[in-house]
Amino acid sequence: MTTINDISQLQLERKKLLVRQEELEHKIQANWQNIKGSLRPNTFLKLAAVKLIEMGTQNNLYRDGVVNSTVMFGTSVILKKITSLASKKILSFFSKKN
Repeated sequence: MTTINDISQLQLERKKLLVRQEELEHKIQANWQNIKGSLRPNTFLKLAAVKLIEMGTQNNLYRDGVVNSTVMFGTSVILKKITSLASKKILSFFSKKN
């Protein structure tokens, strides 16, 4: 840290600190919005379903051949559509409560 010798340096340092404070508050706001977004029910359900689907398709894709991989692919597409519709319904339900 530098030594402050006169009032103009003090004012300059104060302005720097205020700008830094504003930047940090903006970062906190952005992080908070990300956290709130990731904890919404529809986002949480989508992420959980996608992880479940990806694990299932990765484990079974090469195990039993073409028929099994086709069935798993069809199942994953159907589950993605179902979770998308469910998340929309949940979101509309919670938005009606507010």
